[in-house]
Amino acid sequence: MLCNASLGFAETPAKENTPKVQPLDDKSTSDKTSTVKKTDLDASEISMPSNLPRPLKIGVIFVLNDLYKISEASGNYEASIDLQFQWRDPSLAFDPKEYGTFRRELCLEQANKMLDKIWDPDIIIANINGKPISRDPCILIDAEGNVVYIQRIKAVFDSTFQLAPFPFDTQNLIVKLFSNRYNNTEIIFSQNQEQINQSGIRQGVSIAGWNVKNLELAYSNERGLDGKFFPQLEAKIIIDRQPISHLFAIAPLLLVVIVPTILTLYANVEISTRLTTWSGAILALIALSFTLNLRYPALPADSIMGQLIAIIFAYEFIMICLTMSIFNPQLTKQIKNPHLIPEIIHFMQWHVPPIIVAVVVIRILLTKLAA
Repeated sequence: MLCNASLGFAETPAKENTPKVQPLDDKSTSDKTSTVKKTDLDASEISMPSNLPRPLKIGVIFVLNDLYKISEASGNYEASIDLQFQWRDPSLAFDPKEYGTFRRELCLEQANKMLDKIWDPDIIIANINGKPISRDPCILIDAEGNVVYIQRIKAVFDSTFQLAPFPFDTQNLIVKLFSNRYNNTEIIFSQNQEQINQSGIRQGVSIAGWNVKNLELAYSNERGLDGKFFPQLEAKIIIDRQPISHLFAIAPLLLVVIVPTILTLYANVEISTRLTTWSGAILALIALSFTLNLRYPALPADSIMGQLIAIIFAYEFIMICLTMSIFNPQLTKQIKNPHLIPEIIHFMQWHVPPIIVAVVVIRILLTKLAA
């Protein structure tokens, strides 16, 4: 049985979109530990393919198969990916008549044994968290020495989450590939149009609470401790959060503002009732802020939720001061102009609610744009 069929690999994987490929600036330090050099049966280092131009081009195909779990608090996510590396090694060319095939196919244990005997670019996943949950390798070698090394990997990957715009945030889930054994004068990552077309997100990939949008591949070089630059490839899986389910957490924040605002600006009630309502609103807001911190522990202080709480606290404080002054009959009786206070109250009735709404919307948009 063919490797592709037995492992479920597709020659041209079905996907929703193809990745955008873009360069990144060179980075200057690397603290990754070097991988162990592979040895042949005589324990001597396996040399790179000879009689080929340098740097040797390593073709890459990246396919996202599935997303299982995203944990902002832990800073990681679980996913299944297909990685495919392609290069040419003339020393592996063979006579099709001798093997009875134009392509040798080795999977699982056979593939692992073959990797101990042949040269490969020794590319590692820098941001994998622990050991892979599963890893299924497959190697294809054609009669001309063209090698295709395929891996289906299910693992947990570390990633940085930008949560300031929560719950209207967009996240980049990273898979970082690089070689810390061969520098950029020896190998480089490359993609032809066919490899770009075969990379992407497999059709039907979804995860609760998120919209899986796109895949981007970005190439760069990372400077090692020896001063040399090593090739690096970042795959960015772009996802948008679905905010609807999280808006219910924001609804109580609005209630602690709406009720006392109505009693203060529009209802004819005693000042003691208004102050009691605002005091209760402040206590409710404190309780809600603790609840939100427990529910969303990963949210930074400058998040939309944090800014919204700060704006409401400020608004409540201002309204308490106004309740004790402008809306206090004992003080307003001392003002000689009888029309001044009614005019101020009328102005506040028409302008305070839209001003507060405008401030909240502007802060949300500015935080979203700055992310």
